[in-house]
Amino acid sequence: MEISKIKSKLGNLLGVFAFKILMELAYIYCIVVTWDNLQFYYTPNWNACILSYLYCAVIVLVIPEDDNKLSALICQFFTITSVVPYMIFYWTNNKSHWYALCTFCMVLIIFLLANRPGRGWVFEEKINRNTAAVILQVIFVGYVVAALWLCFKGGGIDLRALSFTDAYEIREEGTGLNILEEYLLQWSAKALTPFFMAYFLMYKKYLRCAACVVIQAVFYFTFGHKAFLLSIVLFVALYGLSKWFKKTRIMYSLSFGALAAVTFLYGIGARLKVFWVIAWQGVMRMFVEPAKIKFQYFDFFRERDKLLFSEGIIGKLFSLEYPFDKAIGYVISDFSSGGRLISNSNTGLIGDAYAQMGEFGMVLCGVLVGVLICVTDRVSTRIPIAYKIAMFSYICITLNDNALQTTLLTGGWVVMILMMLLLNSELYQKGNHPDAILS
Repeated sequence: MEISKIKSKLGNLLGVFAFKILMELAYIYCIVVTWDNLQFYYTPNWNACILSYLYCAVIVLVIPEDDNKLSALICQFFTITSVVPYMIFYWTNNKSHWYALCTFCMVLIIFLLANRPGRGWVFEEKINRNTAAVILQVIFVGYVVAALWLCFKGGGIDLRALSFTDAYEIREEGTGLNILEEYLLQWSAKALTPFFMAYFLMYKKYLRCAACVVIQAVFYFTFGHKAFLLSIVLFVALYGLSKWFKKTRIMYSLSFGALAAVTFLYGIGARLKVFWVIAWQGVMRMFVEPAKIKFQYFDFFRERDKLLFSEGIIGKLFSLEYPFDKAIGYVISDFSSGGRLISNSNTGLIGDAYAQMGEFGMVLCGVLVGVLICVTDRVSTRIPIAYKIAMFSYICITLNDNALQTTLLTGGWVVMILMMLLLNSELYQKGNHPDAILS
């Protein structure tokens, strides 16, 4: 048994290292050359390179080898999408060793807390056999009605969204929604759609599953957020990998590594349009750009007062004074580009934690995220792994480019926890055997 665990960990480590090497080749030979105007540079620090591999190795080795735990797969996904690109940018751009060490400690805290053993959480005897199922059906009807209203209020399908570039124009024009409707849109697209896609797929109700896919596509064509459309691709990819491959975590590494390999090929001369799209949307935007922005936040707040959560809802509740006249993402963009670029440089939980409270904020955020992942794992113990990782796929991505409080509230993590808790309870009432669960 111990030999099997060692082989599993080593296999996963090799998979992550393969992904890291392919990403490094993609960065050096494609990203730096193609998007040099976006501040992607190559000024390597070879000591940092060695440290980056050491940090990644330790982080990967603390992830449990149990592919049936949602927490293990969330940690693996976070490693691939956030930690590895961060460590690559660290050594290829000669960034601060201190920031890298703080990030390593923060991620280690997250993973150690996320994967604590424990039993699942359900309502059990507090509800009868059908209550959870009825509640979920009522929520689904409300979700469909809300989707129709939101798309009508947002102006309906806009064919400019057929072009990813023109889709930005739709976003810049605004949604036309009030604040409550905006929250409802985000919850629907990021939590309710992937949940019900997996829910109906699990019960083989394919028409309802397809209806959810259509709703998500209409959200994209109405509001222009590419992530809404790409979330469908991510859902299918993670579901397929979790369903059909025994070593799911290794397949994640190799699958995303394939995107990096295609990007490398584009950089050395394979100038196919589809390769450019993968390099731009699949690698630069998903992996490298968020890593760069994390370091921009570090550089900006290194010698400035931290935000102390003054910008968002916490600041409003406690009457905290926000020190800037525009959103922090625009402040960072202006600072980093010398006023040449106007964009909202959102960052993930790593950069935001430092911006809010410095090193202490990173430790605190690490504890909170680790506990939240643990909670998510325990409210989904009876959901088959392929379905629950597909449900959580969108939120996994938002951890890389949204602050923790944004992911929890706007991003729908709290909503997803409640939905999984209801489904876990429904499956408990039907029994623990997979055939009984899906009958």
